[in-house]
Amino acid sequence: MPPHLKRRTDRGGVWYLVDGPTLKSLKTTTKRLAEARLDQYCKGLFGLAKGPTVREYYDQWIVRKEPTSRRSALRDYRQHFSGYLLLEFGSSLLQTIRVTHLSEFRTKLLERGLSVKTCRNVVDGSFRAMWRDAMREELVEKNPFQLLEWPRTQTPSPDPFSLEERDRLLAYIRAHHMFFYPWIYTQFATGMRPSESTALRLSDVDQNSGTVSISKSRHLKTDALPKTRASKRLISVPLEVIDMIRAIRLPWETGDSPVFYNQLARAITANEWAGKFWKRICTKAEVKHRKFYCTRHTFITEAIRRGENIKAVADYCGTSIDMIQRDYCGRLELRGYGNETLNPTTLAVSPLQDRVPEPRQSQIDVRQLPGDRTHRHPTPLSEMPTGAGLFSPAIDQTEIKPGWEKAIRDMVVPTGVDPVPASTDNIRYLISSRFIEKLKPRKFG
Repeated sequence: MPPHLKRRTDRGGVWYLVDGPTLKSLKTTTKRLAEARLDQYCKGLFGLAKGPTVREYYDQWIVRKEPTSRRSALRDYRQHFSGYLLLEFGSSLLQTIRVTHLSEFRTKLLERGLSVKTCRNVVDGSFRAMWRDAMREELVEKNPFQLLEWPRTQTPSPDPFSLEERDRLLAYIRAHHMFFYPWIYTQFATGMRPSESTALRLSDVDQNSGTVSISKSRHLKTDALPKTRASKRLISVPLEVIDMIRAIRLPWETGDSPVFYNQLARAITANEWAGKFWKRICTKAEVKHRKFYCTRHTFITEAIRRGENIKAVADYCGTSIDMIQRDYCGRLELRGYGNETLNPTTLAVSPLQDRVPEPRQSQIDVRQLPGDRTHRHPTPLSEMPTGAGLFSPAIDQTEIKPGWEKAIRDMVVPTGVDPVPASTDNIRYLISSRFIEKLKPRKFG
């Protein structure tokens, strides 16, 4: 078919010049002007630019995405294009990509043994993201990704920890990984995403009102914007979480210091920590291993189970009702339809702190926070497994100038765990000797 004109009603009546597979906007709604341009094209007075290839456009596009994209997204873009897309489409013009090409490429990936989910991440995730930007720049007109149908996949149902499993995990962490107990307790008590709790800074915590501002997330050792718009929120947290945050403070910290830190006083990277510790903790605690993110699933499931409004739970956790029903909340049973006889006194689920093994009252006098805290959990602080035994807020800089070891000796190990003397010989129980020796001369020498 010779070159001809085509009027696109879906583009406001703009005229297009069509020559084989090439479709070029003439940027006019006047037929007379469009016919004049067609005549010039047929006489060779101007030609249609072929446009960039997929590789040429990708090289420019990935550079522009660096300042605005999450680090994890950039990692996926580079892996998908270098490993799959450029090998198949690198020399192809953007304008020549059709849905049949995408379908054939998907078939090749599946034949290589990739799962449907991985194929969709490559094609419908990374490739489509670049295609959207090319459409905004008017380098391509059609979107073949909309016509590509994907088979339904069976996603695993949410599998949160039971209350018994949660309590067993917390008890084991108190006994063997006390250094990280405040962080893990906060995960179970607030349902924050691990990337959100590790990104918290002291300036995000209002100790007087008992609130935490969540405005960023941490992934691949880098802080970025939260996962979604709803993720940015202000939440009230249990009194015990605030007390543990106060109890583990280091003397030299500022408002920009991380709330939860590793044994080198740096912000925790959740994925690295979980890869190193979590499976081993689950095994030792005799709990079925689930991903660390299931601490969030557990909080949401138990909140719904005890009758909390699902919209309130969604707002508190920075998600949507649909996500809770599809991906977060575990299976719930009707009350009174199990093997036990219906008994109203057995229907209430005890809050988190009521099911944790009761410790002895801490010997450290943790200062009470001002303000009305009646909306917090009713259990007194003396009955709670707080982290006050880690670091005493009463210790000031003058007391620890002779050496960090004195502060370690003054720590109180909570009751309910095997007694480990907090002497200089057992510093590794709470904090690494390397950390102490590295910071002591600089901070207190």
